[in-house]
Amino acid sequence: MIFWGRGERVEAPPERRQLRRVPRVLASSFRLVWEAAPGRFLASLAPQVVTAITTGAQLVITRDLIAAVLATGSGGDLGRVGTLLGEMIGLSVISSAAGLIQGQQQSMLSAIVERHTNSVLLDRIIAIDLKRFETPEFQDLLRRAMNAMGRMMGVTGSAIGLARSLFLILGVAAALYVLQPILLVLAIVGFVPMWLASAATSRQTYHFWRSMTPNERMRNYIFGLFTSREYAKELRAFALAPYMRALYERLSNERLIELAKNLRKRARYQILSTGASSLVTALTYGALAYLVIEHRIGVAEAGAAVAASQQLSGQLSSVVNNMTQLYEASLFLEDWEEFSGLAPARAPALAERAAPFDRIELDHVSFRYPPSASKDGGPALPSRLALDDVSLEIRAGEVIALVGENGSGKTTLAKVLSGLYRPDSGRMLWDGADVTAHDQSWIYERVAVLFQDFARFMLTVRENIGLGRVERLEDLDAIVRSAERAGADSFVNAWPDRYDTILGPYFMGGKDVSIGQWQRIALARAFFRDAPLVILDEPTAALDARAEHDRDARRAHASRRTLRRALHHAGVGLSRSHKRASGALARRGGGHRSLRQLSADLHHQAHPVVQSPALDDLPVAEAIHRPRLDLVGLSVGRRAHP
Repeated sequence: MIFWGRGERVEAPPERRQLRRVPRVLASSFRLVWEAAPGRFLASLAPQVVTAITTGAQLVITRDLIAAVLATGSGGDLGRVGTLLGEMIGLSVISSAAGLIQGQQQSMLSAIVERHTNSVLLDRIIAIDLKRFETPEFQDLLRRAMNAMGRMMGVTGSAIGLARSLFLILGVAAALYVLQPILLVLAIVGFVPMWLASAATSRQTYHFWRSMTPNERMRNYIFGLFTSREYAKELRAFALAPYMRALYERLSNERLIELAKNLRKRARYQILSTGASSLVTALTYGALAYLVIEHRIGVAEAGAAVAASQQLSGQLSSVVNNMTQLYEASLFLEDWEEFSGLAPARAPALAERAAPFDRIELDHVSFRYPPSASKDGGPALPSRLALDDVSLEIRAGEVIALVGENGSGKTTLAKVLSGLYRPDSGRMLWDGADVTAHDQSWIYERVAVLFQDFARFMLTVRENIGLGRVERLEDLDAIVRSAERAGADSFVNAWPDRYDTILGPYFMGGKDVSIGQWQRIALARAFFRDAPLVILDEPTAALDARAEHDRDARRAHASRRTLRRALHHAGVGLSRSHKRASGALARRGGGHRSLRQLSADLHHQAHPVVQSPALDDLPVAEAIHRPRLDLVGLSVGRRAHP
């Protein structure tokens, strides 16, 4: 059984640095709130000011009310008691109403800030290079960043709660200062151990969650296998449930062991804090008793002082809780800042050009996948070379077929051509203009891609196809034409709701469709994009490869588009070259009619070299230089007729 470790060891962050982060987190949280809903933010503060004023006034009235009640035994004025009771009731009503309004405003404010914060997170994610997503280190960091943003949303409530508590503390402190200043000093002294203990427990919480990130991701993944429709078949057919269940239990037990250690450490801090707070409380009541015995304060003042001390203690505890959340957020803020730093600076835009092109070139392009840290915390695993010194030319109207073994770099090459991966070295040129270092959105706009792991949107057929060009989503005629080109119209028109049919069983009324139907829908989406460069990455898994190749090639040439097909089972095979060979490209010949036979022959050769039959109607070219692979294929051709 595979054992998944807890990931990297986490060093304790310097406390002083983290304490300095608290004001930054506080400022960031208020900035998030202000950006999301400034009006509601101000509206949520107003009731808190009212509550603070009424609380202080109630404490003073409490003192006067106790004195008036005691005076009635000596012939005091009962009317005075009634008046004070009326004032107390009125203040209570005002305070309750303010609390109700504040609660409603804060609930709405939190929801608005959550929406805004999620938007910020999504913008950060989409700005990060796709290459980053290939490593488990990034996935761990992404999860920690999401955790950090979740805590930042909680910081909003904590910051508002902190403001509310501070307002109340000002009111109560003013009343307590009037009653007996020494009690105010004792209350402040009691605040110190509570804060120190809370800060220590926050650090323990951060260390625990950071170290558990790989474990948490793996547990969530395994749990998802049991709840996923896609994996339900093999879990049952291969009787995998016991193995997966045991792995899940092992990971859960590991987490529980670490959690128990964390809780024991936190308990020690909390015991010390509780003991110190209890000592301060005892000193407070002892001081009150001494002051009453020495006749320095009366019974009424003592009663009001007790109420004020309890109120102040409660608000100070609230301050500690809110500041603890702020402090924890400051610890997680480092993860968020590291994640945000992955988003590259926006590359310069390329001068606007006409959408069609005459020539695309790859000039000595190489690409490596990033290195990955080893699971046991040892040296990083070496990066994997996917493309090595590749040179390629594609002209408008040409059809390219690429065939190679699994892992030979076909998909990587497709992602480089589509702008999803930036080459580590070399250049990509569109009509002679180097687009490598420019904003890749320029390329996205001009490329339509069907990946082998194409997206399946649990939306309507209209949306699944129309997402190929969102700004034309309402153009149903063009959507229908794209479906016809992809061969999807035959089964879509057979459904009662046709293009309004929801695909997939995820939502009520969704249509469960086959993988081949999904692929035709995805192909229609690529056609609907109406881009000058079309890239189809291994589209033969569920389609009739020969028929689709012939039809797509004719239609692509009819509109002077380029159709590039990376095929696994059919197409054209090319030679394996050595690094000392003549270069990245070597001219070869081949015929369209013989492509499938050539591919079949290559699959039976240990070290195949292209020796194509005579040409018939398709001059083909270019062998891709790719060391350390047994088989890589690429063909570029221009047909005379569609």
